Amino acid sequence: MCYEGGMGKSCSADPDELCWWDLRDLFCSCGPYEKDMVEGLYYLIPGLSLDEGLRKVNDDDEVRKMGELVAKTRCIQLYVIETAALISE
Repeated sequence: MCYEGGMGKSCSADPDELCWWDLRDLFCSCGPYEKDMVEGLYYLIPGLSLDEGLRKVNDDDEVRKMGELVAKTRCIQLYVIETAALISE
């Protein structure tokens, strides 16, 4: 697996107070994105490759697991799959 393009941004957040919706809002703060543009959220387990360590965030339980990693490592990489922008005529 290879990550190409995209934008990066560092931000601080309290992992004890995060939910799926907060992660989506963090994505929207990284650029000119709308909330309905988020197709999928993923995080990378520190120390693993994208092939081995990428985990999909489906719900708040997965956010909790991610938060446990953040408490140990103090940071985490998030990846967002955005939906194709709708073109209106």
